[in-house]
Amino acid sequence: MSPDSKEVQITVAGVHYSLRTENGEVLEKAAGLLEEKVQESNDSSKIVNTHRAVVMAGLKVAVERVELAEAAKIAEAEVDRLNERLNEIDI
Repeated sequence: MSPDSKEVQITVAGVHYSLRTENGEVLEKAAGLLEEKVQESNDSSKIVNTHRAVVMAGLKVAVERVELAEAAKIAEAEVDRLNERLNEIDI
């Protein structure tokens, strides 16, 4: 670990974790997002199972990440296409 790392305390699904990271703020935001998804899973399921809720929350976050990555690829391709068209314009 880098000397710039610091210990960060997070809680997910009622379990407390102490982690060392250089990006404490990002880790705290990520833990907050995961906790929100865990709560959504718990709220939408009649079965209260912490492990299942955490797995479902992780999958929801992963799906959102994949969808955003795919949308970014499409946007990058469109920017490239528009740049090519601009380069073709003879001014």
